[in-house]
Amino acid sequence: MERATNTSAKARVTDYDIEQMVSVLLRTGVLVAGTIVLAGGLYFLSRHGADPVSYRKFNGQLAIDRHIGGIVKGAQQWRL
Repeated sequence: MERATNTSAKARVTDYDIEQMVSVLLRTGVLVAGTIVLAGGLYFLSRHGADPVSYRKFNGQLAIDRHIGGIVKGAQQWRL
């Protein structure tokens, strides 16, 4: 019986292959991030797109949302 030991048929990963994998990974990440930003923008406009604009009165951010702890706590509670 003859053993199948064909080591030359094994695929070798080259620098070009790694570059291609990294480029696909980066491209996918950019597309996913863009999709998330677009969805967030559409969601924001659907909720606040018709709100009246008043440049005379400034409504600042809540005090709890000015610190990292408050932001993380709000995100955990899905506070909008």
